[in-house]
Amino acid sequence: MAQDPEWINLYEYVKKEIMEYPDDFKLPKFIILRLRGLAKGQFLANKKQPPMANYEYKTILYTFKICKLSILTGFKSNNTKFTNEQHKFNYAMVIIENNINDMVIRLKNAKSAKEKTESLKMDNINHEGAEYISKTKKENNNLKDLW
Repeated sequence: MAQDPEWINLYEYVKKEIMEYPDDFKLPKFIILRLRGLAKGQFLANKKQPPMANYEYKTILYTFKICKLSILTGFKSNNTKFTNEQHKFNYAMVIIENNINDMVIRLKNAKSAKEKTESLKMDNINHEGAEYISKTKKENNNLKDLW
């Protein structure tokens, strides 16, 4: 079974940049279920519940990248308040859940702006500028005595 490259990018980013785990660690099952559940609009990935949303892993990754500073700042300032890594990751997920719809809107706006610029017809815009031709030749006499 081939893994989705967008899922792998999200997994690696959360593992290394957000949770700051070394390469020989893996993400706990709870974090994986939270990420997969977020893609479906659920708290945890669950086949028994109907999906409430449909977010792409790429959108979730972009949201993590945008919110990274606020997440890590919150981790540092609340370090003693977290009881375990689940509690710590739930803190990060609250920030992500509050910002993911804004990211979806930003990506849709960017996509529509790109499509709009690609569909513009530029056939009627034809401008040939005039060349500047100097009529006089000026020499700097201040440096003449150096040679």
